[in-house]
Amino acid sequence: MEFVNPFMLYGFAALLIPVLIHLFNFRRHKLLYFSNISLLKNLQEQTSRTNKLLHLLVLLCRLLVIAALVMAFARPFLPDENRLKPAKRNLVMVYVDNSLSMQARSEKSTLLDEAKLKATEIAASFNKEDKYIILTNDLNPAHERPMSGDEFIAEINKLNLSHFSRKLSQILGRTNTMRHEGYSQKVVFVLSDFQASTADLGKVVSDTASHYFFVPLTAVKSNNVYVDSCWFESPLHHPGELAEMKARIVNDGSEEIKNLTVRLTVQDEQKAIANVDIAPASSAEVSLGFDISEVGPAAGTFEITDYPVIFDDKLYFSFTVDQAIRVLEIYDSEANPWLKTLLEGDDQIAYESKQLKRLDFQGLKAYKLIILSGLETISGGLSQALTDFSRAGGSLVLVPSPAKVDMTVNALLSQYGMELAEKADTARSRVFSLLTEHPVFKGVFEKIPENADLPNVRKHYSIRNLKTADVQQLITMTNGSAFLAEGSNEAGKAYVFASALLPSWSDFYKNNLFVPVIYRLIFLSANEETLYHYLGTDAQVQIRTKAGDNEQVLHIRELNNDFDLIPLQNSYLGETSLTLNEAVEKPGFYKVTQENEPLAFLAMNDNREESRLNTLSRSQLEEQMKKAGIAKASLVERADIDQGRAFENLSSGTQLWKWFVVLSLIFLLIEGLLLRFWRK
Repeated sequence: MEFVNPFMLYGFAALLIPVLIHLFNFRRHKLLYFSNISLLKNLQEQTSRTNKLLHLLVLLCRLLVIAALVMAFARPFLPDENRLKPAKRNLVMVYVDNSLSMQARSEKSTLLDEAKLKATEIAASFNKEDKYIILTNDLNPAHERPMSGDEFIAEINKLNLSHFSRKLSQILGRTNTMRHEGYSQKVVFVLSDFQASTADLGKVVSDTASHYFFVPLTAVKSNNVYVDSCWFESPLHHPGELAEMKARIVNDGSEEIKNLTVRLTVQDEQKAIANVDIAPASSAEVSLGFDISEVGPAAGTFEITDYPVIFDDKLYFSFTVDQAIRVLEIYDSEANPWLKTLLEGDDQIAYESKQLKRLDFQGLKAYKLIILSGLETISGGLSQALTDFSRAGGSLVLVPSPAKVDMTVNALLSQYGMELAEKADTARSRVFSLLTEHPVFKGVFEKIPENADLPNVRKHYSIRNLKTADVQQLITMTNGSAFLAEGSNEAGKAYVFASALLPSWSDFYKNNLFVPVIYRLIFLSANEETLYHYLGTDAQVQIRTKAGDNEQVLHIRELNNDFDLIPLQNSYLGETSLTLNEAVEKPGFYKVTQENEPLAFLAMNDNREESRLNTLSRSQLEEQMKKAGIAKASLVERADIDQGRAFENLSSGTQLWKWFVVLSLIFLLIEGLLLRFWRK
């Protein structure tokens, strides 16, 4: 035990006063005469013993009252090894967690309002000479400078919820880099709900020069229901067709949700509505459909109603409706007649065939799928253009030449982990099996009968797996060789047939398998686009620009607002990478324009990490603090937070003076009761 005012202990000398009063009886006695004092003598002896005991008890009470008062004025406390040392100039850093999860309610207000109140209490517990720095999820530079107590409180009262989610290790890492020369010590307060998804205290690199105080704030009810994600059942969107979408709704609470209404809105028009039941701590999927009416970029939302945490009740998404999928066939002397017959005239496919010697390499980026139809050689320029096309998201299909397999062809295929044998195998074979779980065949066949009419193969090139990339045999022949293989790596994706599309090589061109395989390869080339992005998480987004306009500046404009941003952009092969970082600060729809012509919508959403409201318990916080090796750290008690005592004992540990005041009152009460009721 230590004392704030140890000189007050001299007050124990006052204990002599009641002792002296007790030893010297200053009461005057009156002389009375009695003829017979025997009875009086016995009564006097009995009364004397009783009075002596009473006087001793009263004396003891008075001594205890004085001792308790002396202790109270001496301000005793139980020392805390992590307590602050009294200092004239402290640099106080206060992190107010203003993430969206702080929208949850405590008993009296939102957690953010409670955090702001506690921040003002912190300022009241320090001296006027101390300076303050505010840390929030916005990482506002204006807050990260030393300010006076009054300025600190004014800035705290202005704080609002932030749409950015931060890891606690990131916030405390910033405090480590802040210099505190000219200050006696650095004090860091963390006011947060300590969400499990963001409170990574175990990864914090502690600063030995800092004292840390962690103040957990608890919501009354942590239940939350939110729209987690959405997706299309098919990556293809064409006008006049019915599109089917699915959304995942998550119930993060402990109570079952009944008949929750889910609304789908596209282009500001409600398209569908559904009700869903969700068990506690689980999710449910809901499927809704709508008609696609026009070509171009489109935007929509999935929305529910949930209180009090509402930031995640709406999920924004965007997509692009294409008129048709652009497919290019490149040939040496003549286009393949069966491909031409199959694809020409299809409204969903914009098929073109071009002779190699008339090919414009720069125009390849406009297509989704390129078919290399019987090319004997592939020049270095074409190989590089095809590699760039593939890296930009395009798909390649190679049908080998019936004449030979040139080394330039294998040079291209080697990027995808494959190569063809130089000479054809003339041993007859037959298609034996399909990799039915692969996306090429997914949903195409319910079941393949044992006696199915599968293609006969008269000649083929062996497809070798170089094991330098992910290679799969999609169609296998009876001899174990691949008839169709897929190779993919970071450079993209390529499909290779083992036989030329000629009657002398196989009857695949007229088999029932031909149409679904070619169409599935085309449809899969229409890569499923990113429907939405998260604020603060997706630093870059990819936009497909108009052909030949890579040098044009792109703008990001918020719909129905004056917000206009020219982001850092890097164009390559018809794709432009836009660096957003945290320039976009609010969820909603943003239009990407090129020369005032809309290219796409960006759907920005709040980070769903904030939707999971489960928080770390006190024992988990202590465990993480220990794991991080934070030596000078204190975890403020919940009871102290509720009763407004959270920051009373920063410099002196646990205060005891109030208890001694209570004890003095108790002893005074006992003395009064003794004097009043003892004789009765």
